[in-house]
Amino acid sequence: MKRKRTWAERKFLMDYHFGSSDYRRTAKVEFQVLIMTEESRVLRASLDDLEAKIERDKEIQAVESHQAPEPPRLPEFLLVVFASAEYCDAWLGDLNERFTRDCQAVGLSRARRLYWARSLRSLWPLLQRAIARGVKWGAILSTLKRLMG
Repeated sequence: MKRKRTWAERKFLMDYHFGSSDYRRTAKVEFQVLIMTEESRVLRASLDDLEAKIERDKEIQAVESHQAPEPPRLPEFLLVVFASAEYCDAWLGDLNERFTRDCQAVGLSRARRLYWARSLRSLWPLLQRAIARGVKWGAILSTLKRLMG
C-alpha cells in the first residue's frame, strides 16, 4: 500500500518542480534533513520504549529469580483448621496469588499486613460458625447431663 505524503513532502515536490536548479538542490538537502530528523525522532521514541521495556523485564526477572517470599504461616494454619476442605485450597490459592502480586506492587511488609487482613476477614465468619456450633453442642450436652443424671 502506498504511503500518503506528508505536507512537507508535498511542499518539497511543488517547490522542486517549479523552482530554479539551485533552489532544487537546497530544497532537496533541506527535505532530506527534514526526513532524517523526523525519522530520528521516531527512532528515538521507539528506542526509549524498548529501553523502558527492557528495564521492566529486568526488574521482573530479578523478582522472579529470587525465591518468592512466603506468606505468613499462622493465617494459613487458621484457615486450614476452620475452613471446610472443599473451600480451603481455593481460598489459600487466591490469598497466595494476591500475596505474590502485592509483594511486587507494594513490598513485602505491606503485602504481609494485607495477607493478615484478608485472612482475618475470611476467618471471621468461620470463627462465628465454629463458636455457634460449640455453644449449640454445649447446650445439648448440658441438657443431656441434666436429663441423665
